[in-house]
Amino acid sequence: MRILLRPFLWLIALAFTIFSLYPLVNLIVQSVKPENEIWSQPFSLPSRWISDHFIRVWEEANFSLYTWNSVKVTATVLVFALFFSTVMGYVFARMNFAGKKLHYIVLIGSMLIPSSMLIIPVYVLTNQLHLLNTHLGLILPNLAGTIIMPFILMRSVYESVPQDLIDAARIDGCGEYRTLFQIVAPLGAPMIATNGILVFTAIWNEYIWTQVSIHSRELFTLPVGMANLSANAHNVGYGTVYAGMVLMTFPLILFFLSAQRFFISAVTQGAVKG
Repeated sequence: MRILLRPFLWLIALAFTIFSLYPLVNLIVQSVKPENEIWSQPFSLPSRWISDHFIRVWEEANFSLYTWNSVKVTATVLVFALFFSTVMGYVFARMNFAGKKLHYIVLIGSMLIPSSMLIIPVYVLTNQLHLLNTHLGLILPNLAGTIIMPFILMRSVYESVPQDLIDAARIDGCGEYRTLFQIVAPLGAPMIATNGILVFTAIWNEYIWTQVSIHSRELFTLPVGMANLSANAHNVGYGTVYAGMVLMTFPLILFFLSAQRFFISAVTQGAVKG
């Protein structure tokens, strides 16, 4: 029975792989096709491979500027989100202070509020702080919105660290900061990498708040720039739009591939623990 079942499972896995990869492969193929072949031969390979669309989207559509803006905003949020979630997770997992449970309930409860309900209050607050139409006005709300889930995951990791290990570190003269960053945090490296993937994906693809709070074209990030490019596809050409999609997608793929070993390790640890 197992011998008969194995080829069937391989076929299912192969079909799922093809189904998952086809949109990405098609996106790449369309981005290197001459413009007239995109519509006349949508399912064939290009008669000649060109890079004109990438040059046009990078230079004429300001994607070089949008990419830099996205990198700056995403990197800043990523670094601070990982740092604060690591520290907060340790504090809530291993330290006692007044109102600890209440603070945790409030943080968890904040996740139940739909983000769409917060746009107007956050907009008003950002305006009062004179941060509208600035990258800092993007960074702070995004940081506040993405830090809760990484904090919860890090707290669960630190709670699983044996107390004897922490006690031994303190006996050896380690303070709280040294215990965290030299003893406990390395044990949570797979989860930190997983949080990095979650935060990077969320901020890199963030569109709504950027569209609402940014008005100057030179401050746009890639999602807003991509939306404007797609809306003007009839003028700039669909090949240019496909090239923009490739440029926006590949950093996500590269970041995930660089951290997938830690991601799989975190998932495996969670499965074993469960």
